[in-house]
Order: sequence, then C-alpha cells, then structure tokens
Amino acid sequence: MHLSLKTKRKIIEIIFKSFILISAIISSLSILFLGLFILKTGIMPFLNNKIKILNFLFSTNWDPTSNLQKSYGILAFIINSFLTTLFSILIALPIGLGFAIYLLEKAKGFYRQFLQTVIELLAGIPSVVYGFFGSTFIAALVKNIFQREDNLGYNLISSSLILSIMIVPTIISVCYSSLKAVPKSYKFASLALAATDWQTIYKIIIPSASRGILAGTILAIGRAIGETVAVLMVGGGSPLFIKNIFSPIRTLTVNIAMDMGYASGVHREALFSTALVLLLFSIITNLLKNFILSSNKGLKKK
Repeated sequence: MHLSLKTKRKIIEIIFKSFILISAIISSLSILFLGLFILKTGIMPFLNNKIKILNFLFSTNWDPTSNLQKSYGILAFIINSFLTTLFSILIALPIGLGFAIYLLEKAKGFYRQFLQTVIELLAGIPSVVYGFFGSTFIAALVKNIFQREDNLGYNLISSSLILSIMIVPTIISVCYSSLKAVPKSYKFASLALAATDWQTIYKIIIPSASRGILAGTILAIGRAIGETVAVLMVGGGSPLFIKNIFSPIRTLTVNIAMDMGYASGVHREALFSTALVLLLFSIITNLLKNFILSSNKGLKKK
C-alpha cells in the first residue's frame, strides 16, 4: 500500500507527539512518586511519635547512635545550610552580575562566544571535581590566610567559597539573559540624556532586569543549598553547632550522605525527614522563582 507524502508526515507527527506525551507523563509520574515516597517516609516518624517534630526542627543535638539517649535535631544543619548558601550568594552575585554586564557591554564577537562557552563548561563540571579542587587548594589557602588554632581549612569559609565558584556560571547565564532582554531603546534614551555608560547600567539596565536577576539568584540558592559532594569534601562534617566561621560544618545534604550508608530504624527515618525538609525548601524556591518570572512577563505585557 502506497502512502502519500502528506499521510506519511501526519503519521510521523502523530508518533512524535505521542512520544513527547509519553515522555512527559513518565517524567511527571516519576517526580510525583518520588515526592510522595519522601513525604510518606519522612512524615511517619512524627505520626508514630518516634520523633517529636519540635525537637527535630529546633534542637541542635544530633546523636542518633548514642547508647544513652538518641537525639535527632537538625537545627544546626539548617543553619549551616543557610549560612553557606548566604555567604556563597554574597560572593557569587556581584561577580556573576559584573561578568554578565561585561559580556553584554564590552565583550564582542568571537571573544564573547569563547567566554560563554567557558561559562557553559564550568556549569557542567561534576561536583566532585569542584570538591577535589576545594579540598586540595581552597582549604589550604583558607588555612594559610587565617592562621588560627581552630582553623584547619575545612570549615564554613571553604564551603562558601567552593559553592560560590559552582553557582557563578548559573548567575552569569541568567543575569546575561535578563540584561540582554532589556530593550535597547532604554539605553539609547539614557545616553541621549547625557548619562554615562555606568549611570545607564546602574540606574536603567540593572533595575529593568532586576526581576530576572532575582529569579536567577533564587535558582542559584536552590543549587547551593542542594549541593552535597563538594561541601562534604571541604566542610569538615562536624554535627556540632558552629562557634564561628572557622568551625567545621555539616549541612542537611551532607548529613544525609554521611549517615545513610549505615543508618537503620528511626535513624534512617530521620534522614528521610531531613530529605523532606530539603524537598519543601526546593518546592518553595521554585515556586518563588516561577512567581517572579511570571509577574515579570505580566509587567512586560502591560
């Protein structure tokens, strides 16, 4: 049976659309089942009164293997995750935004393409490579610069530095796209009013792209707080509450990675509860990012 070209194209289109639909359904169901599994497993210790939720969230004592009284407080890990993320953003955002402005305003032609390729390569480097670099170079650098008895190099500072290096490519890419989306007429109008290049960038372009930059920052926050291997290699891994920025730390993700290999019983359930906290934070950051981007589109339509 001979099929016409139009019929063949229609069949191919149906097959392609079916494949896309099936892929989307499988991906959505996988994410849904994963979320439900973490939710079910993570909430059971609280429903069964094996762990008190207030002690879990607001206690800094994590000692699941104690022979006397086991404790499952993750407040120290939450604070450590927050501090490493905060410091890494404070370091990476000015660098990333400045580099994005340089790409947009100064770098031209092949040079710009080369820099963008390098940024994409940096974004694709595995976390363990960053962790190896941090444990061999950054930790030693921090130890030599801040010569203190309590500074072994594997601490909050080193973790924040390596995270800032990891999230800079993300911030650069999003900031560059946001800055590039600002209408050129804004720039020309500002220059026509005798404003300098810096005044135009600082007072016109950056404020116009602020929502996109903020969305990129939230995306980087999600990447930083979810990082495991690099922080595991440079953070020191101490479950104790930090005394200062030179103290070794353990974040939420690192705690799961360090304990899951041998955990059992309530200890294992507590780790799933920790994963549930991370999942909730990830959902919140993504919803916030989408809200900012959608509101930005609404403003552009107006």
